Amino acid sequence: MKSEQGYYLITLFEFGERENIDLEDAMLQSVVNAGKYISSEDKMQMTEMNLAIAWKKIQRARTRILTNKTIVHWKDDDLDACLEEALCRGLFDFVELLLDFGASFQRLEKFCDIKILYKVMTEAGMTKWLPHPTNLRDPMEWYRRYMPTQYAAKKKGLQVPNKLLRKQKDITMDSMNNTGSCLFMQELLLWSVFTNQPDIAESICYRTNNPIVTLLFISKIYRTASRTPRLKSEKKTEYKQKEKDFAQHAAAIVDRCFDVDEKFALELIRIPSKDLFNRTPLKLAQEINSRAFISTKTVQKYVDEQWYGNINGDAHRFVDILTFTTCIFPFLLLIPNVCDSMLHPPNKMKDLVFFVYFILIFLFAYMVTSFSLITTRHQVKWKGKHDFEITQNGTNFFDWKMLRDIVDWGAWKVYGQIDMQLETNAGNGTEIKG
Repeated sequence: MKSEQGYYLITLFEFGERENIDLEDAMLQSVVNAGKYISSEDKMQMTEMNLAIAWKKIQRARTRILTNKTIVHWKDDDLDACLEEALCRGLFDFVELLLDFGASFQRLEKFCDIKILYKVMTEAGMTKWLPHPTNLRDPMEWYRRYMPTQYAAKKKGLQVPNKLLRKQKDITMDSMNNTGSCLFMQELLLWSVFTNQPDIAESICYRTNNPIVTLLFISKIYRTASRTPRLKSEKKTEYKQKEKDFAQHAAAIVDRCFDVDEKFALELIRIPSKDLFNRTPLKLAQEINSRAFISTKTVQKYVDEQWYGNINGDAHRFVDILTFTTCIFPFLLLIPNVCDSMLHPPNKMKDLVFFVYFILIFLFAYMVTSFSLITTRHQVKWKGKHDFEITQNGTNFFDWKMLRDIVDWGAWKVYGQIDMQLETNAGNGTEIKG
């Protein structure tokens, strides 16, 4: 049957007529046909998309509603309105489809209230929330539970509202919009995490100014959730796995950056994120004790620079060779000024050199003192209580063999490895053998 305008108001469906069409598709098509009759031409595509979202017909949306051919008829506001509907229903596939065709989280701020998203999820009876406060609809209650420091800052009003920003003459409209957009993206991200929608949260992460910080921050929230008292074991395992997954995503990004540009990657892990309370990746990784992130090539390079200074790979090899050489020839430590002028080591490296000096001074003092004490009775002959005679008039005691004996004595005896015995030698009067 047709109306006067020619639209079909009744859809007939015969079971088994076409295998690729099911009853739900037929029912949806009938609703779409009715929508075409009551909706204007330019709004019909948005109505059809909202119906596909409500019926979770992603394939229909991809092949018939929003395609490369139909995108020319879509307006930005219509795409953003459908994006809000997909977010409210927690449908990641629709969110990605709309974002791929031009929808924007930033533009969504114009007509989307974060509190409405919390309210919609609560009224829909959603059960996959993170361990939550009493009042699910109040974002501040979530902040107080999972981010007590940031909650205190928000409560004191440290973040300037948009209305106040407009009154400040030294802030341009662009900076005001960027600040407002950052705050909205922050709240939207936290909403997706608190409602335990990791796919949507990850999608928002990759559209922030600093996805590395964002991923680590989400990992921290899941870490907090996994430590909730009296939490079921399966939920604890789920949250721990998500904590690990988001940290590994952050590690993969920073290592990919390191492979392309080392200096940029090193700078990236030290830059605070304006979107998330001016936190840096290094600080967040330390707070959550993320082994995946700390073990990345970027962080290891950063640690090397803090220890050795900003030196290249050849200089690193030189330092390793110098350390090995000074263990064999300790007298090389008498020229630290040369090493300082070549490598410019920071304070930590100088502390290491000082420590090595201290150990070597103690070792040489022990060797010389011990050797002199055990050889005294062979080089000094006592005739009485106060009368003595020095062998060879105190001359010709030194030879290179004595230096070897001193080092040999210290290197073995200081660790208690062997019991050394003394035998008289015609040269300097003493010979040490094990």
